[in-house]
Amino acid sequence: MKKLIIGYILLAGFFACKQENLQKPKATTPQQISHKQTPPQKTTNTTTPTNRPEPTKAQNDPWSWKVWNWQGTPVGKTPAQITAAKGDWKVAEDSDTSDKKRVLAQVANNRSSAFNVAITHPLRALNVEISVVLRAIKGKIDQGGGLIWRAKDAQNYYVARYNPLEDNLRLYTVQQGNRKMLQSADVRIDRKTWHTLSVQMQDQHIQVFLDGKKYLDTVDQTFQNAGLIGLWTKADANTYFRHLQAKPLPSSSLGLHDLSPSQLLAFLKKKDTVILDVRTAAEYTLSHIKGAKNLDVQNAAFHQQLASLDRNKKYIVHCSAGVPNGRGHRAFIALNQLNFSSVFHLKGGIFAWEQGKFPVQRKKN
Repeated sequence: MKKLIIGYILLAGFFACKQENLQKPKATTPQQISHKQTPPQKTTNTTTPTNRPEPTKAQNDPWSWKVWNWQGTPVGKTPAQITAAKGDWKVAEDSDTSDKKRVLAQVANNRSSAFNVAITHPLRALNVEISVVLRAIKGKIDQGGGLIWRAKDAQNYYVARYNPLEDNLRLYTVQQGNRKMLQSADVRIDRKTWHTLSVQMQDQHIQVFLDGKKYLDTVDQTFQNAGLIGLWTKADANTYFRHLQAKPLPSSSLGLHDLSPSQLLAFLKKKDTVILDVRTAAEYTLSHIKGAKNLDVQNAAFHQQLASLDRNKKYIVHCSAGVPNGRGHRAFIALNQLNFSSVFHLKGGIFAWEQGKFPVQRKKN
């Protein structure tokens, strides 16, 4: 009878993990966005992005576009939704356009090694699509600018930038203020007109577009957690920015954060690692990884329990089978939404761990 009960609990746990899925929309490329969203489009050789429609207001849909608009901010002021971490970011009127629409301008003339950073609020995103229309105004040392995302702060982020002085588009990581190039492409376009820069990042896959054409495509795992987005220039690059918008994207997989059982075993040797078993208490009692902490993701107090955890530690979450969008995935997303710095997922769950003949603690008969 005991064997029948144990078998029933394990089977119920497997189906609970498999059936409790998140419903997520499909990702879109910049060429596939619906008419309610504003896709990056190739601009013509004019002084304004006249062929680009005004962005629509974001709906109450978590997957819709978030739009930052400077039209209500007085000229000479920094918008409330912008933190000017470095540089001098002010709203200005674009005198070269007939409607004199307001833009966000970076106007500081800093030294050659300075990175001018404006962080936007309140969106934080792990997987995200971002676009902005920008125009280089002046700069002897540097010109142009770009987008930042997954920003931990003004010293740590990804940045994609276009530089008309160098005729190139580049992708970098910035860690503790130090820049490392990931990829570069030569780009020869009109320096005096507006251009649309856009970025997509899903898990570790990064794609960068300029005027609707993809120039950069790579993978990187430097920043693995949700972060802020923003705008960027370097040194004395004075640049105008319009039509900044961003949209969270669903994960294409859990691959960026997946750990195999053998990788998890290596993690267990580190003192700052915590295993979160998010199955039910009954499942945990039957069999669990030694030292794992049990927090049932289906418990109403789950998010409150997560908030009390030490954010300086690394967390590996798992359920029974580790299926996409199951209980482990739900816990993984919840930790990222609470801005935990290092979160991973055990691929295959405890079933894979036991199949690999790794040690577990079992309920004594």
